[in-house]
Amino acid sequence: IPIGTETYVQQQLENLTREQTAALDKLQHFGCAESFVLLKSCFNTRPIYTMRGISPHLTTAMAASHDNQMEIALASSIGLASLSPTSVAVKNLPASLGGLGMRGMTALHRGAWVSSWLKSLQFARELFGRFFERWYRPVQFDMGVIREFFTDIPDGGDMAAVVLPILESTDEIPTQKVLVAKQDAAKHQTLLNSLKASDPLKASWLSSASTKGISSWLYIASNPLQGISISEDAYRDSLRLRLMVDVFDDPSHIRRRCEPCHCSDIDNFHALSCKGPSEIRKKRHDYIRNHVAKFLETVRPTMNVVKELTIPNALRGKPTCIADLSFTDSNQLKFLDVAISNPSTTRAASRSLSDRAGATAAEKEKEKQNKYKSSYGESILTHLVPFAIESTGRLGHMAESFLSAMARSDDRRDDRRVKSAKLLLSRQIAATLVEFNSKLFRVTRNKTIIIR
Repeated sequence: IPIGTETYVQQQLENLTREQTAALDKLQHFGCAESFVLLKSCFNTRPIYTMRGISPHLTTAMAASHDNQMEIALASSIGLASLSPTSVAVKNLPASLGGLGMRGMTALHRGAWVSSWLKSLQFARELFGRFFERWYRPVQFDMGVIREFFTDIPDGGDMAAVVLPILESTDEIPTQKVLVAKQDAAKHQTLLNSLKASDPLKASWLSSASTKGISSWLYIASNPLQGISISEDAYRDSLRLRLMVDVFDDPSHIRRRCEPCHCSDIDNFHALSCKGPSEIRKKRHDYIRNHVAKFLETVRPTMNVVKELTIPNALRGKPTCIADLSFTDSNQLKFLDVAISNPSTTRAASRSLSDRAGATAAEKEKEKQNKYKSSYGESILTHLVPFAIESTGRLGHMAESFLSAMARSDDRRDDRRVKSAKLLLSRQIAATLVEFNSKLFRVTRNKTIIIR
């Protein structure tokens, strides 16, 4: 951490930025997944230590320069020259809010300094006791930065009024992560509102992706699991989708017609609900079904899981249904039916935005219930598990509840095995959707024609 005149410090920070980003050009030798992990976990975090020790008014330029280089490198990894403001906003959001968890230093440097500075003062106060009162008052600080993160402190402009109440509080000094996370929800809502007005389909995609446990695919290069892989094309396509970038770069005046669906002027997300590539859609469905079956056999070793069972005793004149999986749980026969739906159709987007995130999965659950009830009557519903998933990986409420119930164990010796099985399933579902979503985009693309 450089110490000296402001001019000297600024010069040293410029040199430090050049040193910390010098190896960025080496990323071209890595795949998209590897580049992202290196960018997020290595390059992007390097300035943090410096940011914690230097007042924000001196690190603002360094933060902006660093962020610009990170954004250019990320854009390059997905075939772009630069990122739009929308993509930058997504990049900065945590993965649980539909982002990349790759926070910019411009958003971090103020919180990093505040947390470190307050913690240092607290330590000094505990170390020096009454002597602390003699020397802390002349200490220079940025009152605006403090109030940015502590809105409930009393009015006043000196150290005693602004900072001392924080140091004397029985509460822990918040970490940098906690301070910055306080602003995440507001930034997410601002972005969502902007997309609702400009592109409702992308707003719906962001809303659907804003949940925990569905973004493991982002880190597959640093956390590989046997049997789980994602192709280079699939990873890049999904990263573009996450950043609100169209999978294919058509000029703005180009319009396309989908021949299998006879749909004109199709949107960016059409491929995820197009009926044309039915073989790929079935394969995607079957992979998810098989992953769930394996999960059940792992967490309940004595359970007999049967695939593709035709359910007998349909009502007179009604068609029989084929359950994807059937099994016995608590002496009751259960039928599980997998359904994958696109949250970013025009109809689904309006449902999700006017109702709630996950509305597409909820609607698919209800659709499955109605289908089975029509064939077997009301009593079938106690046996039915509609396992609805949105294309982003978001599970429907019934699927989530079912997995949680299956993962409960009264035997603590089983906890590790059960938790590992549930984690594996979530990663398998995420990787399967990423891989097959990309296949759907590419196959559908070949079945479209340009219209003027």
